[in-house]
Amino acid sequence: MLDGILAERKALAHLRGIADRIIDTSALTVHQFKELLVTLYGSPQARTGLATSLVSFGFKHGIPIDADLVFDIRFLPNPHFVDELRPLEAATSG
Repeated sequence: MLDGILAERKALAHLRGIADRIIDTSALTVHQFKELLVTLYGSPQARTGLATSLVSFGFKHGIPIDADLVFDIRFLPNPHFVDELRPLEAATSG
């Protein structure tokens, strides 16, 4: 694991060099980190909430360029072919 961390630091060293601000999150909880980001970059009144988009795509065409997070869930059964889930398909496509 240490080798992976060192490799990531080496790969991102150029970004660290040009960064305006570096935040060490080692001692922060997720809630403290969120509040720090709000303090530094926005006000609570300006927050509109988390926006989530789920997009299905084909890996053969590449990952969507605007994706922040990509989860490979090809190991899950296709809900279209699970009898108990099929009625939910119509309820969500709309």
